[in-house]
Amino acid sequence: METYESYLDKLDTEIIELLSIRQQIKINCKNFKVLELGGHQLEDTFTSKLDNEIFKYEIEHMDKIYKLFNDNLKENEIYEDLNLSRIVKQSYISFLYDFCEYGDDENTDIACRLDKDILLKLVERIHFGYNIIKFKYIENIEFYNKLFESNDSAFILYYLYNYIYQPTYLDIIKEKSKQYDICDILVCTFYKNVIIPYYNEIQLHFCNHIKRQNKIK
Repeated sequence: METYESYLDKLDTEIIELLSIRQQIKINCKNFKVLELGGHQLEDTFTSKLDNEIFKYEIEHMDKIYKLFNDNLKENEIYEDLNLSRIVKQSYISFLYDFCEYGDDENTDIACRLDKDILLKLVERIHFGYNIIKFKYIENIEFYNKLFESNDSAFILYYLYNYIYQPTYLDIIKEKSKQYDICDILVCTFYKNVIIPYYNEIQLHFCNHIKRQNKIK
C-alpha cells in the first residue's frame, strides 16, 4: 500500500523529471505576459498564455483533478481555505529565470505545456501538506493538542520544520537532481526557499484552525 511518504517521494521525482526536460528549453517569458506579448482573451478578461493553458486544463478535467487556479471552480476545491497556487506560480516563474536560458525559441508551446504540468505538480506537492498534517493529528491527537497549548505559532512552525529532517530530505532532492542531470544547487534552493516553507505554512494553517476549534470547545 502506498504511504504518504512514498507518494510525496513520487511527486518529487515527477517534478524533477519534468524540470530536467524544461531546462533544455529557453525560458520563453512571453508565455507569462498578456496582450501583445502572447496574451489570450478568457471570457471578458485578458490572461497570459500560461494561465489560459491552466484554466482550460482545469475546466476540461473538472471531474478528475482538484481546482487550484480557477476562481470560478472553488466549489470543487479540496484544499481548505488557504490556496497558495498563485504565489507558487510567481515563485516558479522567478526560479525559471535562473534555471533556463533566457530568450524565446521555437518551443514556445512545449514550454507552456511543461510549465502548466510542473505547476500542477508543485501545487499538489505543497497543498498535500493538508493531508499529511490531518493524518498526523488523527494518529496522535493528544500530542498535537498539547503542542497547540503553547499558543505560539513560531514554536509550532519550528516543530514542523524539524519534523521533516531537512538536511536528509534535501540530500534526497540533491541526489534526484543529479540523476536527472540538472543543477542540484538551484533545485535544492527552490525546495528550501519555496516548497518546504509553503508546505509547512499549509500545515501551520491547519494547526491554527484546530487551535481555534479547541478554544471554542
